[in-house]
Amino acid sequence: MAGGVVTLEQAKSGRSTCRASGEPIAKGEWRVGFETWISGRVAMAWMGSDSSSDSEAGEAAVEKEEQGQEEQEEDEQEPQQEQKKAAPQQQGGGLTEMERQRLELIKRNRERMMALNLPGMAAELLPAAPAKQQQPAKHKGVSRKRLSEVLPRRESSRLRGIAADGSMIHAERQGEITVVAGEVIRRYASGAMAEEQEPQDRHPQGEVQFESSNASAHSDEAFIQLLARSAAAANSGSQGSDAGSSPGSQPGSKAGGKRKGARGGGSGGGSSSGAAAAAGALGAADLCKLRLAEDDVAKVTKEATTHLAFHPTTDTLIVACADKKGNVSLWHVNEGSYELPPAACRTEPILRRAAASEEQREQQQAEGEGGEDVQVCKPAATSAAAVSLDASAGKAARPGSRASSGSGTGSEEQQEAGPFDGVLLLQPQHYQYVSGLRWAGGSGRGAALFTASYDGSLRRLDVEQGVSDLVVSAEEDEYSCMDVMGDGRTALLGDNVGQLRVVDVRAPPAGSLGPALDIHAKKINTVHFEPTQEQVFATASTDTTIKLWDMRALSSSKGGAPKPLATGGHPQACQAALFAPDGSRRLVSTSFDNTCRIWDGANGMQQLLAVKHDNQTGRWVLPFRACWNAAGDGVIVGNMNRFVDIFDAGSGALAGQLSSPFMTAIPSRNAVHPRLPVLAAATNSGRIHIYR
Repeated sequence: MAGGVVTLEQAKSGRSTCRASGEPIAKGEWRVGFETWISGRVAMAWMGSDSSSDSEAGEAAVEKEEQGQEEQEEDEQEPQQEQKKAAPQQQGGGLTEMERQRLELIKRNRERMMALNLPGMAAELLPAAPAKQQQPAKHKGVSRKRLSEVLPRRESSRLRGIAADGSMIHAERQGEITVVAGEVIRRYASGAMAEEQEPQDRHPQGEVQFESSNASAHSDEAFIQLLARSAAAANSGSQGSDAGSSPGSQPGSKAGGKRKGARGGGSGGGSSSGAAAAAGALGAADLCKLRLAEDDVAKVTKEATTHLAFHPTTDTLIVACADKKGNVSLWHVNEGSYELPPAACRTEPILRRAAASEEQREQQQAEGEGGEDVQVCKPAATSAAAVSLDASAGKAARPGSRASSGSGTGSEEQQEAGPFDGVLLLQPQHYQYVSGLRWAGGSGRGAALFTASYDGSLRRLDVEQGVSDLVVSAEEDEYSCMDVMGDGRTALLGDNVGQLRVVDVRAPPAGSLGPALDIHAKKINTVHFEPTQEQVFATASTDTTIKLWDMRALSSSKGGAPKPLATGGHPQACQAALFAPDGSRRLVSTSFDNTCRIWDGANGMQQLLAVKHDNQTGRWVLPFRACWNAAGDGVIVGNMNRFVDIFDAGSGALAGQLSSPFMTAIPSRNAVHPRLPVLAAATNSGRIHIYR
């Protein structure tokens, strides 16, 4: 038997067999072997990685097999010479001589491998298998509450023992049932049985108070004060100085544990200069190094997220999101870690609803005392402990709710709701698809949140007042896109028939909407102001074109069709065209022709680059919209394989991809923070993923 060098490797094909146990060695498993003489030729004898534990059992099995063969041979050694002559090759219970030699060689090879301690060597050299830990699934953010109350089973009047009233149907036609007396008892809608309902408004009318549907009044007040404080810090340019930042904390990075302390060390937020915004921003290469933690994933909207945007503050991370059903949500990513200093707290609550509830509760308590002179102490809602977004704040009961009344049912419901996790689902702002969302207003560009919808409305949420004002209310228009200047004074609305309207936000709702301008043949998908020269804006349309415009030319058109500064386009529908934040007037566009293209808006919409990218999202995923990173040297777009692709804006090469086991759906919409190394990816499930 020829010997050879001991070999340790992973099985290549899965066709080898372990000589110790006789079991096949699967492809990729570690095995140990050496050259030996098998069946008249030199071959490799292999042993699996788990043979060390089965070696004794293997030897016992072989000995038992050989003992059984010997007993069988003794029983068959009878004087049958004729059979031996007819079959001289048959000996030992039907085994041929070559088979007996094979068994002997297997036994010798096994003895040799045991003598060399090959199974023990293999066990020492093999890498340790990672332990599989079954972690409980975490749910964070908005959830659809299941109906806990068991409703009674519906029964007919006959089963309930109720006698018929004797009414007879006189006629049943044209969707109506009429009894003999001539009274219409039921009206059918579109062939289905439904009671006649009052018509609903197309969108919410008038002012809408800042109030959430999933948190307590305490959390609402704390959140609006957080927004007001962040906007004030952005306006003054003193972010990170005294807003509760902890020593050693880094903007956009985790501060350990519960991330105690706010984001500190940032500059003033929301500067109008694109170069200043990109000064400390991450480049495309550094953006690829961001990672996603399990705690940085939350379901922020109920339906597919259509738009998302970071608040420009650097003190903390706040992202606003909107979905297909008109819902608007806010997520304080650093929940449980941001507390307003006492000097920053307001002397009075911002939310008028909270103040009114306090007064009403005091009055009811005074009346309940039976006329006794009792001095009622109003709880201080503006201390540093009260005005916070601590996790325990969510357990506070909303004034006037069943939980605050002291009933056991309300307490149980509040306990089931759990602590506040940073996500606020606001009361309905719109009733249809939200087509635009942007922070604007004030010198810090974060004093208000503007949202537009297909329901013909444009709203402005003032964080200083805690009220959402209705800026535009149209009965027939369906606004498909929106953008606002940084100062929050002028907005642009595009609709689904190719018309554009200029809105003066400062004017009353009746006179704020300008005349309709026909600028495209089909729906306008995006409208975007140039960050550093806001008199210039770009539009992208389903009619395949991208057009560059000047606000001054629109005002001087005098009722005629305005003329664009330049025009570009794709062979198929263009879903988006967005300016770079560095003031270079470059645009990145996304189209169903499976390309993302970069244009030079300063030189007549000259095409600089075309990157091939699969943009066929199908029916159930929102169309991709490529956007820029804050430095302006990279393009970010979703991927159908559940990645976030990052392309180099200069060469078009793929700089990297962001992926994580915690992102289980296609990120159709993305947004980057203007100053912090943070990227948010949104999916059709309404989940937001914060890479940092």
